[in-house]
Amino acid sequence: MKQLLIFLLALMCAWPAHSQKFLQLEKSGSLKSTRFYPGDELTFRLKNDDTGWYTRLIYDFDLENNLILVQGHELPLDSISMIRLPRTKAMQIVGGALQVGGINMILFSAYYSVFRDYDADWSTILSGVANIAVGTALRSLFASKRFKPGKRKRLRLLDLNFSAPIPNKS
Repeated sequence: MKQLLIFLLALMCAWPAHSQKFLQLEKSGSLKSTRFYPGDELTFRLKNDDTGWYTRLIYDFDLENNLILVQGHELPLDSISMIRLPRTKAMQIVGGALQVGGINMILFSAYYSVFRDYDADWSTILSGVANIAVGTALRSLFASKRFKPGKRKRLRLLDLNFSAPIPNKS
C-alpha cells in the first residue's frame, strides 16, 4: 500500500500542469484582489448602456483580444463600466430577519390592542421600530460592493501557465 501511494505521488508530480485563466479585479496599493474563473457568474454594467445590470455566466477568456466569453457573447474588457461583487449573505439574512421580526412585533401589538382589549405598551412598538432600523442598517452596510475600473482600479485577464521554463541559450 505504501509503495502504491509513493507511486501515485510521483505520478502526480510528473503530470504536466495546466494553465489557469481568470479575471482579476485589483486596486493599486492593495494586496487584495478578487478573481472570477470560468463557471462563475459575473454581474456587470456596460458603458453607454442605461438598461441596468447584466448577470452572465463566464465560459472562457480570450487573452489575446481582451475578451470575456459569456453566454453566447464576446464581451470586451474595456466596455465594462462597473462590476457588482457578490455580497455577504449572512448579514443580509440577519438584517432581513430583524426587519421581519420588528414588523411582527408592531402588527401583533396592534392586533392585540384592537381585538383583544390589551393595552399596547409603547415599548413593544419602539422595540419593533428599533429592530426594523437595525435590520435596515445591517442590510445597507453589508450590501453588495461595486467595483468601478478607473485610475486606481483595473480589470486584468490573466493566464498562469505552469509549464517547464525555457532553457537559457547563452
